[in-house]
Order: sequence, then structure tokens, then C-alpha cells
Amino acid sequence: MVLNMGETWRELLTILRKTFVQIMAVHLAYVAFGFALFTPLLGLVGQLLLRLSGKPMLADQDIVYFLLTPSGIIGLILMAAILITIIAFEQASLMAIAVGAVQGVHVGLMQALFFTVARILPLFFFA
Repeated sequence: MVLNMGETWRELLTILRKTFVQIMAVHLAYVAFGFALFTPLLGLVGQLLLRLSGKPMLADQDIVYFLLTPSGIIGLILMAAILITIIAFEQASLMAIAVGAVQGVHVGLMQALFFTVARILPLFFFA
């Protein structure tokens, strides 16, 4: 089946309209997961920074200085890696919803999350 550009966009928007609720639910689930993961990590990094400095409070310049040290850069790389992994998992769940919509199958929030969990190792190594 060959579609021109206008038909392709119409088909895409039809699929998006049908699956908007599932897409938003998956997105909000991953945002909540990321928030639950990153909030304690940022707190731990802040506590580590204070302990390494030996001061009761730090200025913005001290925080930037820490982030430019080797341990700070390693921390930034680890935080970026976690963020990229969460985004890859979210994209896999969203792709499951989209493929289900193209095939005429309703894929709910839990089904999309289970789809990702079933493929967690390949997705983790990909990310």
C-alpha cells in the first residue's frame, strides 16, 4: 500500500487520536519513575558535595567546580546514562502502543509496560 504524504499524515494523526490517552499514561508513568529515581540521586550528590567540601553551605561556583572535577564528571555521566535508559524504555513502550494501533489492537498502560519489562535486558544494553 503506497500512500502519499497527505494520506500518511492523516493516518498518523488518526492513530495518535486513538491512542492519545495510552501515550499520555505511559509518558506520565515514566516521568514519575524518573522523578522518583532522580530526586534521591540529586540529594545524595548534594550531600556528597557538602561532605567533600567540609563547609556547611556551598555557593553556586563551588557546585560548578565540583561538577568539573573527575568525580563530578563521572556523576554527570551516570545521571545522563540513567536518563537515556529511562527514555529508551519509554520509547519502547510508546512503540508498542503505536504498533498495536496500526494492527488494530488496543494496548493499555500495563500491557505497554509489560512489553518493555519483557525486553528489559536488550533495551538496557541498547541504551
